[in-house]
Amino acid sequence: RPFAVLDIGSSKICCMIGEADGIGGVRLLGHGTHASTGIRTGEVSDLDALSTAIGKTVQSSEREAGISVQSATVVVPGGKPVSGIYKQSLSLSDAVVHRRDIDRLMARDDATTVPPSYQPMHLQTLQYGLDEVRGIADPRGMRGTLLSVDYTKVCGLRTSLANFREALALNHLETERFLHAGYASGIACFNHEER
Repeated sequence: RPFAVLDIGSSKICCMIGEADGIGGVRLLGHGTHASTGIRTGEVSDLDALSTAIGKTVQSSEREAGISVQSATVVVPGGKPVSGIYKQSLSLSDAVVHRRDIDRLMARDDATTVPPSYQPMHLQTLQYGLDEVRGIADPRGMRGTLLSVDYTKVCGLRTSLANFREALALNHLETERFLHAGYASGIACFNHEER
C-alpha cells in the first residue's frame, strides 16, 4: 500500500508519498514542500503554525499522488536523541530460523534501557549471531540453537515527540514511527555495502 514520509525541518517541510515497486525499490507517487513555521532549533515552538505548514505540505503531495494518506513516518530534527548498542538472544524452538523467531527476538527489547523522560524512536539491527557464529546479515533459513542480535536503539524526549505527534493529529494524521533527522541523513549518505 502507499506510504508517506514527512520530513520536518527548521527551514522547510517535505512530504513524499510512495509505494513499493515489487522489485525492491520505491516508486514516488507525489511530493510536496512548504516553508517551515512553528519550529525553532528542532523543537515545536508554535503548534498551530507547524500544524498548518504540515497540512499544506501533505495536501500538496496528496494532490500530486491522487490519493490521501492517514498516517506517516515522521523525520524530526529535535528530541535531544540518545542512543546505545544492545544485545538480545533467544533459544530457537526448532533448528531452523524463521521470520517469527526474528520478530520474537526484536520484541524482547529491554525497556529498562530507555532513559527517564525518553521513548524509543527506532531500532537498527547491526548483526545477527547463531551460536558462536557472528556477523550474519540475515539468519532466515539458517540452522542453530541460539539466535542473537546486536542492535542500536535511538530514543527521543517524550515531550518533544508528543508535540510533533499532536501537530500531525491536528491534520487527522497518525504517526507511524519517528526517525531522527541525523540518522536519516547518515543512512542516505551510505550505499548498500556501507550500511
